[in-house]
Amino acid sequence: MKTLVYYIKIYLRLAAQDLKSGMAFKVDFFFGFFGLFVANLFTLLSLVVVFQSIPRLAGWDYYQLLFLYGFFLIIKLPADVLFDKLWFLQNSVRMGDFTLCYFKPLNTLFYFISGQIQLKNLSPLILVLFLFISSWNKLNIDWSLVKGFCFFLMLIGSALTLLGIRIIVASTAFLFINNVFLMNFHLNLYTFARYPISIFSKPFRFIFTYILPFTFMAYVPVNALLKTGEVTLSWLITPLVGCGVFGLSCFVWTLGTKHYTGTGT
Repeated sequence: MKTLVYYIKIYLRLAAQDLKSGMAFKVDFFFGFFGLFVANLFTLLSLVVVFQSIPRLAGWDYYQLLFLYGFFLIIKLPADVLFDKLWFLQNSVRMGDFTLCYFKPLNTLFYFISGQIQLKNLSPLILVLFLFISSWNKLNIDWSLVKGFCFFLMLIGSALTLLGIRIIVASTAFLFINNVFLMNFHLNLYTFARYPISIFSKPFRFIFTYILPFTFMAYVPVNALLKTGEVTLSWLITPLVGCGVFGLSCFVWTLGTKHYTGTGT
């Protein structure tokens, strides 16, 4: 059985090779980095415009929403930087390239995603720093060692929830092959994760909490920090949901790979 250290060593070697080839096209990297930064900047500007006329949104003020948006951006980074190749799974399945994953003594999901790393997707970090710095002093969060540790666990849980949903949606390529619509649709749903769930109607609250757990990507952990204040057992819900969704995604991926038959050529 392969150890975690073994997989880390393999990943670093594969990532290093991908970075060498990727940095050979510096202009492409620059425009990609700048384009993503501008896209996120316009989303931020939309919040600014909204709060020019609305002082509060479902009980959330401007700085609380800035913190919520910054939290969402940072938990999205692992999926965008390390698992970006999931967007190309349907191409790999259609062309038959995915068959190569079966000939490696590695987990198929690990081998598939380790072939590509997208550093240009780190551009939101600039905005994250701005959002957290802008809202930090205004929110007057009373930090403690326990609260900081629990908040870190919620960050991990939220990131696992987002990543798990992406893996599940990407795995539909094993069934439908062309799943571009589903991938784009799930990306559009991220819009709902950037806002308080309380602004939506009850049917949508139910869907985004119990069926598509987008609520746990940002709202639940940030609400626990800003609204609850004190650390309670409810803070553990997000990490547990994250582990559950990610575990389910690994099962769905494995199920998909068992039904993959190649191109037939």
